[in-house]
Amino acid sequence: MSGRCGRKVWERDISGVTLFYGQGGDGLLTADAGVAVALGESVIRGYGLADGAVRWTVKVTDPEDARGDDAECAPEVASATGGTTRVVVTCGGYTEFRSAWLVTLDNATGKELNRRALPVESALSEALVISADPFTLLVRERDERGVAAALSYGGPNEADAEPVTIPLTADEEDLAVVTETTDVLSARPALRAVVSGSTLVVAAAEPGADRVERVSGYSLADGRRRWHADLGTTVVALAPAGRDRVAVLGDNQRLWTFAAGDGARIGEEDGTTLREVRWKVYSAAQLLKVGDRWIVVNANGDAYPPALAVSPR
Repeated sequence: MSGRCGRKVWERDISGVTLFYGQGGDGLLTADAGVAVALGESVIRGYGLADGAVRWTVKVTDPEDARGDDAECAPEVASATGGTTRVVVTCGGYTEFRSAWLVTLDNATGKELNRRALPVESALSEALVISADPFTLLVRERDERGVAAALSYGGPNEADAEPVTIPLTADEEDLAVVTETTDVLSARPALRAVVSGSTLVVAAAEPGADRVERVSGYSLADGRRRWHADLGTTVVALAPAGRDRVAVLGDNQRLWTFAAGDGARIGEEDGTTLREVRWKVYSAAQLLKVGDRWIVVNANGDAYPPALAVSPR
C-alpha cells in the first residue's frame, strides 16, 4: 500500500492454508526488513514490500522423514522481527502426526538459519504467536494429555536452547490467553496476554472458576509466577501501556495499569473508568493505546460497535 494516497500498489493471491479451529488469521502473513512473508499450502514465500515481486520460495519438509520433499508438511503460523522469520511447521496431516518444528528463516534470502523440534507428540489444535520479541508461542496439542502452554524462546541463533514453558493449567490458576468465544477477528484473534520485557502478563482464573477475574505476571526466564492481582470483574483485554507497563480492561468499564515486572499498580488502586463504553464492549476485544486515548476493537462487530475511541475519566 502507498503511504501517501492509500492506493493499492500490488496484490498476490495466497491460498491453501487452513486455520486452526476458532483461530483468527494472524500469523499467515508477516513482514520485516522490506520483505513480506506469506504462508502457502506447503511453501513459504517472501515478497518485496515495495513491488510484490517474489524474492524467495521455501518448500517445507520433515528432515527426519526419508521421503524428503514428499513428506506432507505445512507452515502454520509465522512471525518476523530483526531480519528473521520464525515459522511453526507441522508434518503428518490430521491423522498421522510425525513431527512439529520451529524453523527460523533469513528474511532477505529465505535461507534456513536453524530449526528445533517443538516439544509435542501429537497434532496441534492451536498455535498462536503471543510475542515476536522475545518470541513467545502459545501451543496446544489435540491430545488432551499433551502440551498446552506458552513457550518462550531465546534468540534466533540459540538453536539448542530449550524453551521456557509456562503451562496453561496449574494448581494455583488456569491461564486464559484466548477468549472462550466462537467469534474471532478474521485478521487477528483477541488475546488476553502481553509480553513486556521479560514478563508474560496474562488473564487467569482460579482453578475451577467460571470467570476470568485475575491477571498474573510470569517470568520468561524461568516460567515462575512473579505476581497476581484479583480484580473482581471479568478481564476483557490487555495492552502494552508504555515501558514495563500493561493496561487491563475489566468488564466493569474499569481500566488498571500494572508494572509488568512486579505487579505494582500505577495510579488509582481501583483503576479508572473508560467513558461511555457501557454495553458497547464485547467479551472478546482488543485494546490499543494511541496517545492518551484507548481504542477498543470488538470481535463481534455486528451487535457491538466495530471500534471505539475512548478516554479514561
